[in-house]
Amino acid sequence: MVKKGSCLKRLAIGCGGFLALVVALGLVASIAAFTGKADPPEFTKIQSAETFPAIDEGTLDLSGGNQTPGKPIRLILDMRMLEFHLKAHDAPGQFRIEGEYDKANYELTTLVKEKKDSIEYRVGFKNRHNILGLLAGADGEVDPEDNKIVVYAPRDQLLELKYKIDIGTVKLELTGLAVKALEGHMSKGPIFISMEEPNKTRMAVFDLKNTMSEMTLWDVQNYRYKEGHVQGNAGTIRLDHSGLYKEDARLVVRMAVGEVLCRKPANTNFNPRLSTIMGGIQNAKEEPFLEDRATFTLAGRVSVGEFKVTNNSVDKRVSRLYSKLKQGDTDQVLADYKSHIALRPSKALTVDDLNTLARWLWHRQLEDKTYAVFALNEELHPDNPDVFKGQGRFYKRNKMYKKALASFETALEKDPGDEASKQQLARLKHLIKEQEVASN
Repeated sequence: MVKKGSCLKRLAIGCGGFLALVVALGLVASIAAFTGKADPPEFTKIQSAETFPAIDEGTLDLSGGNQTPGKPIRLILDMRMLEFHLKAHDAPGQFRIEGEYDKANYELTTLVKEKKDSIEYRVGFKNRHNILGLLAGADGEVDPEDNKIVVYAPRDQLLELKYKIDIGTVKLELTGLAVKALEGHMSKGPIFISMEEPNKTRMAVFDLKNTMSEMTLWDVQNYRYKEGHVQGNAGTIRLDHSGLYKEDARLVVRMAVGEVLCRKPANTNFNPRLSTIMGGIQNAKEEPFLEDRATFTLAGRVSVGEFKVTNNSVDKRVSRLYSKLKQGDTDQVLADYKSHIALRPSKALTVDDLNTLARWLWHRQLEDKTYAVFALNEELHPDNPDVFKGQGRFYKRNKMYKKALASFETALEKDPGDEASKQQLARLKHLIKEQEVASN
């Protein structure tokens, strides 16, 4: 038989031991916070470059869009507590890093490794102190968002991108890059990934994860993947399609707690395979499958939350006119359209809608109808620079560089302060020279 006093004594000893453990842990945390406390911030500007002569010959032959000569660059990003931006630039074989960061409390590192089948370029950005010390701060003066790092990657170069970013804000502008692999993990904070023009190569690996963040994937149809995987533990995943798929693609999306929002691609067969355990599904209106269209399969599951699919905003407005133009007389169809919007101006298509319509016609090899729609856009919106920028991007994408140059020159006349048009003009002049040399 156990004595009552003995039980109370053991209970007291147990409670005392637990209390001592709590106190000890608190003491250790306090010491860590004190010894690892952040220093007063010391901001420094950075501008560095790494050139890889070995990859100069690896520039892609973009005539077919599928060529992948030379060694790929494997860009590995391992970062924490910053605002990060990746974009393309026109220096062949060169990676450039620019920005500003708190050198007293954070460290920026780079490392180059040449391997048998690739060149590995690592960029690291981490805090010098422990997280507890950084959170304690230097009298509240340290703000991770004050760290701003931009990495410029060489345009058209074959690239394998892998990132691991713990806390921060991330923007990956992949337009102009030839991305063979895209994989990464974002722990906390918003991440935005875009590709405004079709990928210069097929994406063999497309695998993204996020823990507690808002992930936005823009122009997903341009990634040129066969199968992709996107996974989230908590937060929001947005999938936006601004155009159509040219090839069949399958995207698998998993979310534990949160929501998945998908704007489905226009003029593409849509095959949803969606489920939730606790939550709801809002699917877009079903449309018949057409043999001359690619199929986009969305296989998704949300454990707790919502799955919402909406129609592409240009789908209904543009597809009707597209169907008429594809089958009917161009002059008559466009004359009828102008008469219609004269009576009902609210039904008029926007500048972007008409540019999208022109691209759809081009994909169907209806060149005369494409140019007719461009002319209509100019007639209806003569002073809008977006008309000519849209044409310029179209011509550039299809390697009609002189026409693209003329379009962006007109856009710049309409909006002399537009930096994007100025950058496009500089790039096009370079491309025209390359084209002339190649033809000779």
